[in-house]
Amino acid sequence: MPSRSTARPPRSLPAATLRHDLGVETEPRFEQTRMQMLATLDSARDDLARMLAAERVQATGPVVGGR
Repeated sequence: MPSRSTARPPRSLPAATLRHDLGVETEPRFEQTRMQMLATLDSARDDLARMLAAERVQATGPVVGGR
């Protein structure tokens, strides 16, 4: 019979943040993990914004005069 992992599945950032704010978060490295998650999300958001801007330029041509 194969052994079963007892590790908990990862929680979402909002759920983990709520647990932390309520004082029930038990993971000792929560703040470090939260900061890494937020940095990853910020980076992904910036990448998406750059890709969207490039697609707009490609679809409409460069904007002249900043408008």
